[in-house]
Amino acid sequence: MKTSMGMLRRAIICGIAVILGAASAHAQTRVPAVKPFSELVVFGDSLSDTGNAGRFTDGAVWVEVLARRLDLDLRASSAGGSNYAVGGARSHGGATDIRGQLRRYLDSSAKPLDPEVLFVVWGGANDLLAAGCAPGRDAATTAAAAMRASVDELAAAGARTVIVANLPDVGHAPIVRAQGPACTQTARRLTGEFNMALERGMRDVEARRGVRILLLDVFGLAERVIADPSAAGLRDGSDRCPPGACDGALFADALHPSADAHAIIAEAALRELAAPD
Repeated sequence: MKTSMGMLRRAIICGIAVILGAASAHAQTRVPAVKPFSELVVFGDSLSDTGNAGRFTDGAVWVEVLARRLDLDLRASSAGGSNYAVGGARSHGGATDIRGQLRRYLDSSAKPLDPEVLFVVWGGANDLLAAGCAPGRDAATTAAAAMRASVDELAAAGARTVIVANLPDVGHAPIVRAQGPACTQTARRLTGEFNMALERGMRDVEARRGVRILLLDVFGLAERVIADPSAAGLRDGSDRCPPGACDGALFADALHPSADAHAIIAEAALRELAAPD
C-alpha cells in the first residue's frame, strides 16, 4: 500500500488537534466526505458493547456515534446485529473474547467478505487489567499478538478497511489510580508495551495483506484531553462522574469513559476515515 503507518499517525494527530479545538464535546465537528460503507462490523469489549453484555457508559458508545454519522445500522449481535463486542472480553481465550467473536462472525459469513464493509477491532484493556499491578513481562505483547492474529485473519478473509484503536493509558482509570502510584506506573508501562507491539503487528498485516488499517491513536487523544479537558469541551478529566451528572466528565464510572468522551473518539475515527490514502 502507498500509505505508511507513519503517515496514518500524522493524519491522526492532525485530526486530534482539530477535535481538541472544538467548543464542546457534544458538537459534531465538520469532517470531509467519507466513502460510503455497506455495513459496520465491530469486535471488542465494553468500550464498544451496545448490549451483548450490557452498556458501560451513560449514553451512546463511540461505534454507535460512528454508525449514525455513516448512516449505518448498528445493533448488538445478540439482537441480530453486527456488533459482536462483549463487555469483559479479552483479546483471546474464550468464546466471547475478540478472537471468539471473530470466529463466530467468519463462520456465519460468505467468503470472501464484502470489501465495502467497515470493520472495527478494539481490545486489550481487559488483558492488561487482568495482569494486575505485578504482571508477567509478556502480558502486553501476548495480547497485542492476539490482536494482530485477529486482524490478519479478518484481512485474509477479504476485509479491506479496518479501524484498529490502540489503548489509552490504563493507569488513568480511577479504579487503577486507587491502587496507588506503583500500580499506576505499571499500568502505563504495560499500555506503552501493548501499543508499540500493536502498531508493529498492524504494519506487518497491512504490508502483507494489502488491507487499509486505520490505527486510531486513542492513547494520544486521551493524553491531550486529560491535560486540557476544557479544550475538548469537558469539565473534568480525572474522576468518575457523580450518578446522573456525567455531562462534561471524562469517566462515567471508575473504569469506562463517558458518552461525551466516546463522542470525541468517534469524531477522531471519522476524520481518520476521511483522510486520503
